[in-house]
Amino acid sequence: YLPGLPIHCDPVHLKEVFNNIIINAIEASDDQGAGILKVEAFSKKNELLVVFADNGSGISKEVLPRVIDPFFSTKPERSKNYGLGLTYCYYVMKEHQGRIDIESDGNNGTKVILRFLKEKTI
Repeated sequence: YLPGLPIHCDPVHLKEVFNNIIINAIEASDDQGAGILKVEAFSKKNELLVVFADNGSGISKEVLPRVIDPFFSTKPERSKNYGLGLTYCYYVMKEHQGRIDIESDGNNGTKVILRFLKEKTI
């Protein structure tokens, strides 16, 4: 709960959503550790938005439509990655009567937007 931005949620699942998004941003940052992740929460009309914006490698326009597909991954080491992180995020947001939007131009980072309807319960 954020003052002025009320929402009822499952904190365990939402924490995992946040963790998945943050880990993806870290993994997309350059090898020099110069990655930047900006997180904002704000109210817009009837929604609460939580926006994660990174300056990582970005997601190509060809790949972007598939990133929520189960078992899809662009990460090279498949033995440590099952391609379920963003799929999980999608279903958690759906259960919270919200949605997840992912924006990227393929070169200048990625923005992940979690949209919650105000005063909705699961």
